[in-house]
Amino acid sequence: MHLTHWLPVLCASAMVCFTNPTQAAVERSFLISEHAEADGVDEATPAAASNGRNCLVVWKDNRSAPQPYHRGQYLLYGRRFDPAGNALDATSFPIQKEPFIWNNEGLTLPAVAAMGSNYLVVWLTRFRQVEGRRVLSDGTVKTNQIEIARTGTASGQPAIASTRRGSLVAWTDRVNNNGDIYATLLDRRGEVTRVVPVAVDSANAQFPVAASVGQNYVVLWRELSPVSEAVIKAALVTPVGEVRRLDQFPASLASCVTVAGNGRNYFVAWQTASPGFDSFQLNGCVLNSRGKVMGPASPLAAGPQQQALPVVLPSGRDFTILWRENPYVTEAMLYALPVSAHGIAKGAPSPIASECGWNGYGAPTAVGRSNVLVVLEQKSPDYYDNGYLSRVRGSVMTAKP
Repeated sequence: MHLTHWLPVLCASAMVCFTNPTQAAVERSFLISEHAEADGVDEATPAAASNGRNCLVVWKDNRSAPQPYHRGQYLLYGRRFDPAGNALDATSFPIQKEPFIWNNEGLTLPAVAAMGSNYLVVWLTRFRQVEGRRVLSDGTVKTNQIEIARTGTASGQPAIASTRRGSLVAWTDRVNNNGDIYATLLDRRGEVTRVVPVAVDSANAQFPVAASVGQNYVVLWRELSPVSEAVIKAALVTPVGEVRRLDQFPASLASCVTVAGNGRNYFVAWQTASPGFDSFQLNGCVLNSRGKVMGPASPLAAGPQQQALPVVLPSGRDFTILWRENPYVTEAMLYALPVSAHGIAKGAPSPIASECGWNGYGAPTAVGRSNVLVVLEQKSPDYYDNGYLSRVRGSVMTAKP
């Protein structure tokens, strides 16, 4: 199961300027919660988004009833940070009320996106429904919980994209072990306006990602075959719920896909592997605001190590791709690659060193105009001795001019 994707939906107004990735450096690393390092609390599955002025980090932990071995009562919590990584809230605040008994029960990674100056947080419940809640820029959690999908058969991580007029949440519904993609449209107040089918009765559609340019949204997903090969599919969704399939999108086999918008166009990146899985390649292409593919796909990175969990960030009119190699081992490495507005790599991938490392579940988001915040669930130093407890850490990277 793909429970460890970087958060692929980012606020288009919060753009990071990685003009020269060789100058990108980690400025600061810190714990996200107020818990001390020695506290017996398990923290997991962080996600983050920025509204251009501050950043909201969301994660789950079992502080209300802590137990080792990924048990207890897990709830979603949030905390805001400024672009330099300084906490704006003295303590974190709860977002969700219904607890999970296990770390992995029902809930995969939550999804977070900016809705104007505020935020929308969406998650999968233990009863396989998709719910959400608005968090205001000042940290106020709105009391009304948003029912995104009440099917009881939802699966995986939802995806969010936002415009000035509203938001779209794409999610997977699994019936009879087959996946369908739906999109729930919300207005700027976070109220559901309609639910539309995006890929229904197709070849096991799963793992949606989404982004917005102008008033419309693009949704991409992977259709899995019986031999686990996945073909990328895409559709454009309008604010009134019209779904236009993008059949001209390259029919590429992929193990993952990510997308972002820069205000004019979309950039889509995906990874392919050789038949023997001894080499991997990261590819990308540009879509215009109407979803038309603008030229052939371009190779971005290749090698024997998998370019795992890639995410695209808008960088002005250009883009930056971040990915990790060996993301679940101690020696995981983060790479950054600038890509032009035409989808062409502007240099070689640049490794970014960090004292805390880059392993674990996580998500990056652009914070302000020059910083990126990467949040990761990382094992505590005595992970195996203390009952498999983890901590969520943040690292702020700055692209120097």
